[in-house]
Amino acid sequence: MVFAVNPAPAVPFELMANGGFEVAPTGAQIAFGWRGAGSVPATLSNDAHSGSKAGAMGVPAPGFAGSVLLQNSVDDGGRPSILGLYVGKTTTLTFWAKGSAGATGDLNFSLRYLDSVGNILGQLFNISFVSRINPNTWTLLSYTGPAIPAQTSAIFLEMTLATGPIGAASQVLIDDVSVTVLP
Repeated sequence: MVFAVNPAPAVPFELMANGGFEVAPTGAQIAFGWRGAGSVPATLSNDAHSGSKAGAMGVPAPGFAGSVLLQNSVDDGGRPSILGLYVGKTTTLTFWAKGSAGATGDLNFSLRYLDSVGNILGQLFNISFVSRINPNTWTLLSYTGPAIPAQTSAIFLEMTLATGPIGAASQVLIDDVSVTVLP
C-alpha cells in the first residue's frame, strides 16, 4: 500500500526584526533594528496597536520638517544575509498605521533590495499611503513587493512622514512592521 504525504504548508520567513517597537530607545534607534532620522527624529509612542510601543513620526507646527524610520535587514535588524536564499520569491510588507499627515503631507514607504555594497537591485519606491489611514483607528496595510533579484544581500525599508502644511502638526504611528517571504 502506498500513502501520499502532503507537504507541510510553507511557513512565512520574516526578513525584518522587531517590527513591534517594543524595545526601549538607545541613541538614534527607537527599537532594535530601527532608527529615526530626519529633522524630527522618530520616537516611541505608548499608543500601540499591539504590545506597549509604536513608532511615532511627526511634523511639528509650523511644518516643513519630517520623520523617517529606517531599517536594513542585515545591518540594523540582525538578520543574516539573504544572498541567494530567496531569489525569485516575492515579499509581503505589512504594517499597522494610525494618524494623519495633514492636508498636504505625504506618508510614504520605500522597500529596497540591496546587493552586498548597497546598490539597489529592485524596489517599491515612495508608495504613499496617507489616504488609507485615519487618526482614530489602526489600519492594517499590506503590499506585495517585487521578486527578490539575484545577488540580494539585504532588504532596506524606509518610512517617511514628509513635509506637512505650514501651521499644522501631524503625527503618524507605525506598528507591527514585517517583511515576509514564503520559502
